Amino acid sequence: MTSTILESLSEIHKTLAFFQRENAKKQLYDASRFSPFQFIRTNENGLSEIIAFLLDPSQNHGQQDLFLNSLLKYLNLPEYLSYNNVSVTCEKVTSERGRHDIFIEGFLDNKRQWIISIENKLRYAADQNNQLEDYWENITSYNPNFCCLIYLSPFKKPPSEQSIDTDRWNKLIQDNQAKAIGAEDLIKWLEQTAIIAPNIRAFCQSFIQFLKEDIMNEKKENNQLLDELVKKANWIEAAITLVELSNNIMKN
Repeated sequence: MTSTILESLSEIHKTLAFFQRENAKKQLYDASRFSPFQFIRTNENGLSEIIAFLLDPSQNHGQQDLFLNSLLKYLNLPEYLSYNNVSVTCEKVTSERGRHDIFIEGFLDNKRQWIISIENKLRYAADQNNQLEDYWENITSYNPNFCCLIYLSPFKKPPSEQSIDTDRWNKLIQDNQAKAIGAEDLIKWLEQTAIIAPNIRAFCQSFIQFLKEDIMNEKKENNQLLDELVKKANWIEAAITLVELSNNIMKN
């Protein structure tokens, strides 16, 4: 019995080595694990600049207001589609010496129509005391027709009571003046945007890959063996048993 098991383990070892070689060959041709974002600044400020770049119609991505309009539709903000000029600013200073991560203003005939403030917590920055309370007070002081606070976190987590009173936040959500979104929403927004320029489409695909792997921790290897294992329940069970055995071996 023992010798049969050991022989099976030897065959498994050969199979694993085969699939590792096959994965290496695929990497040679598609480099699926590569992302240009490993060379790009991806701290909180860097990510804000990437999002702001896409949302700014005047930027050299050449897609004009395609990204902005797509996001406004995705967030169910149809009133904000009425504009003929947009200003997008990162690190916009407030009267309380705070800073809006991304501050977007929509103008119609030189009159401010709406403001959106995006608070970026994709890198798990802690909420500051009265942070969103101050931001809301600041954007309403401009007296736009519409305004909205967007709280962006990795997994759509709402802001803390420390940042804004929960009842107040819920009321803003009810009035369509606040929204909590996550990295998955950014992915859906980009996937739903009909990007025309191939190089910008490729950039956004890399950004989506970055959001999945680095922000949402979805490490998806190009693994043929895994694809085969999930086809049958008994193969999955055998693989789990081997993992458990390997854990015991490591402990001993």
